[in-house]
Amino acid sequence: MSETTAGVARVENLVADVMASHAARGARLEAWLRLGVVAFVWACLLLEPPSEQAGWCYGVAVAYPVLWALTMPVLRRQPTRGPDLSWLPLALDIAVLGVLTMLAGLSAEDSWTAYVIVNGFFLLPVLAATQLSPRVGLALALPTVGVYVLSSVTTREANGEPWRSLFLRVAVLVGVCVGSVALSRIQRSRVMDIAIDRAGLLVELAGVEEHERRRLSEALHDGALQFVLGARMDLEDVRDGDPEAVDRVDHALTQTAGLLRRTVSELHPAVLDQAGLVRAVEDLAEALRGRGYTVDVRMEGMPVRPATNADRVVFGAVRELVANVVRHSGAQSVVLDLRYDDGQLVAAVTDDGAGFDEESAARQLAAGHIGLASQRLRVEAAGGRLVASRGEPRGTRMTVTLPG
Repeated sequence: MSETTAGVARVENLVADVMASHAARGARLEAWLRLGVVAFVWACLLLEPPSEQAGWCYGVAVAYPVLWALTMPVLRRQPTRGPDLSWLPLALDIAVLGVLTMLAGLSAEDSWTAYVIVNGFFLLPVLAATQLSPRVGLALALPTVGVYVLSSVTTREANGEPWRSLFLRVAVLVGVCVGSVALSRIQRSRVMDIAIDRAGLLVELAGVEEHERRRLSEALHDGALQFVLGARMDLEDVRDGDPEAVDRVDHALTQTAGLLRRTVSELHPAVLDQAGLVRAVEDLAEALRGRGYTVDVRMEGMPVRPATNADRVVFGAVRELVANVVRHSGAQSVVLDLRYDDGQLVAAVTDDGAGFDEESAARQLAAGHIGLASQRLRVEAAGGRLVASRGEPRGTRMTVTLPG
């Protein structure tokens, strides 16, 4: 399988997972709404009982939840590829309300049962909308309106209702059905957009991580590994008694230790887990001061807690932003602002340098400098955002906001 084909398959699987997740939520909502319909039916029969055919009405009301429960195993065993049976419970709703309305309509002169129960049809388009399937909604809208019209016509004379009133009620139900179909179409489109965006984001993030692994491999090969190989060759001179070779080996091992320590720190900063986000940011500030920068650290409402996943994402972004200040900004002073506000973890890095240029950032990305882009992807994948703005009076302000 080619890399492109594998990427497409991965996106399709991610989209399918998101759609399945939203479909499951819709199914739970549909179940709660159907419980509401069952309660509505029983409330109608108990509070406004029919004077005729009451036994049949109660029998249908008892059979309703039983038949609904029997359809659940069928839907759970439904194969992924096969006929869509999600319409079964909705068809049952239509049949039950239609039968009850016509049975109760036989005693409409003595009770209002049928006139009340027929209003339950207005709940059915809402149930259909939870399917996120315009085809299911449209397929069930037609029988819903048809059975509603049949029930209303059957009980019209007993209720003494004029045709104009019946027509208006039917028109309202048609409007609700059309709205539910349109709503399910819009919601399905939105879910698809969300799924595709999330899948694309995760695929891009996987690509960025692969690029960073290659970069790390190259850095280790061109840095620490070369010093180790040089020290190994110098060991021959050490065995021959060359005193300068000992110094060369010592220098190579010292450089190797420093490179490996920095690499390990990049992969997993120990201070973050041991002392928390505040201390880790303060260490970044100290490192900047050691490079000659004027650094102002501002903390507001930061809780004292062990490092969380949000803390790790924010710290990775702040560290990359600080590195960009050193590499590209030409700044002399930096402000590190960290605060916890209304459940949001906010970190801002402000410098007085040359300012942020989108075109320049795009050129750096095209040249393979993906640090900022990778951090933006990580922040967005975690549900946050990374925003660039102009500093005051000049420079750049980069703000990371993440649910904390």
